Amino acid sequence: MGRDEKILEAAMQLFYERGFDAVGVDEIGGMAGITGPAIYRHFRGKQEILATLFDRALDTLLTRVGAVVEEPDAELAHLVKAHSDFAVDNQQLAAVYHREERSLDTVHRRRWARREQPYVDRWVQCLRELFPGRSDDELLAATWATFSLLGSVGLWPSEARRADNLRDVLRTQALGGLLALRAPTNGARALGDRHLEEEPERARLEPLQ
Repeated sequence: MGRDEKILEAAMQLFYERGFDAVGVDEIGGMAGITGPAIYRHFRGKQEILATLFDRALDTLLTRVGAVVEEPDAELAHLVKAHSDFAVDNQQLAAVYHREERSLDTVHRRRWARREQPYVDRWVQCLRELFPGRSDDELLAATWATFSLLGSVGLWPSEARRADNLRDVLRTQALGGLLALRAPTNGARALGDRHLEEEPERARLEPLQ
């Protein structure tokens, strides 16, 4: 493993365990087996290291996703499977990618956003074909909600990640949430209102224990 790779691996682990802001260059160097100042021969600083990890995450994800699948329903299943497999197989990297976007400085964040946008657009286009009654704002919100669900798996308690069929659980949850877009727009709101109306009545009928 080359020096660049050792630095990235050390930074990924430390950013995952403690967060970007809590980690210093000297600590990254110590874990990588080099002195902190020697890192600057390979990277300009923590920002470039983080940006490189973001590039690695997106490159890995895009490689898994590959070409667009023609049928929208098959495309959605493919996207969910690829993204969930990426998150399970690369839990530390996916967690850093999911959590540390705000830690990127303006220049790196803008560059990353430009790189990621076609992938986001691919999800929205797929959902647009499947759920034409939904606005693009709703479809974008659903896309990011799915990214948050899948990308956060590495941040869950260890006992929540030990299921042998974790990938299947994630895919089922993600697809189930997205397919709920088929419901009428006011469906969830109506259900919530009904629950609020029934709750006081239930409280009157059920005696205190």
